[in-house]
Amino acid sequence: MYPVGGGRESVWQPGMPVYVGDRIVLRMFASTGDARLAEMRVRLDNEPLRTLTQAPWSIEIDTSNLSPGYHFVEVFAVSSDPSADMGSGTTIFYVREPEPVREAAAPEPRTETTVTTGAVQEMMTEEPTTAVAGVRQTPEEAFQPPAHPGREIPMRDGIPLYQAGLDISLHSADPAVEQMLAQDGVVQVTKPTLFRVTVGNNARRIIYALMRNGQEIYRSDPLPTNALIRLQPKTDADSVGLQPGEVSLWVWAGNEEELYGAPDMARVEIAPQQ
Repeated sequence: MYPVGGGRESVWQPGMPVYVGDRIVLRMFASTGDARLAEMRVRLDNEPLRTLTQAPWSIEIDTSNLSPGYHFVEVFAVSSDPSADMGSGTTIFYVREPEPVREAAAPEPRTETTVTTGAVQEMMTEEPTTAVAGVRQTPEEAFQPPAHPGREIPMRDGIPLYQAGLDISLHSADPAVEQMLAQDGVVQVTKPTLFRVTVGNNARRIIYALMRNGQEIYRSDPLPTNALIRLQPKTDADSVGLQPGEVSLWVWAGNEEELYGAPDMARVEIAPQQ
């Protein structure tokens, strides 16, 4: 999938945002052996979008009328062999509200982390980076995805081919947090907050990472799929926790062969020290 118009052209990967009003080109590929590829059926958010009966096997999706948040694409391939099963594939993309071009503010210090028992300790180091005034940074920078964990994902024309059954989604037992996750809103963390995940049938482990200002500040070791993720603000200079401000929480589900699927992501606002 490629965003075209309304923004920079670049290869898109699940977890990366697309702005409302962008147009996305969906290019589809299918292997049918000796049979002819007869039809491609495309669904968007569980609704029929378009059916193609000849090449080029690509369509353009206009996001102008889509709501902010994640959107689910399904593609079904039909061959000329009546005895062959229908093939299918899925992907997701994330749509954000357009943001105005702003003058770059003074850069924040780079962050580093050390792992402590049961939580993440975040410490600030004075190593500023260079900002260019008048140039829009990547989407708040914090929403660029971290490096994908595990083994390298096979690609086709720049599109990752994730293995089935490794999907993942973030949840919480806290009703307010769960509502924000469902609405792709910003989760307010004013106290220790637990996140859980639901995973696909082939998942055996999870990994999570935290991003701030375009930099990864923490990555977990592989964890069991029933593990809980605890985020909490620092309450004083010596306490365990995260510095105030917005971070993004990324999670992946993997199998025993160290293959991981497409990530899920949540925006989290860490409350300042009281």
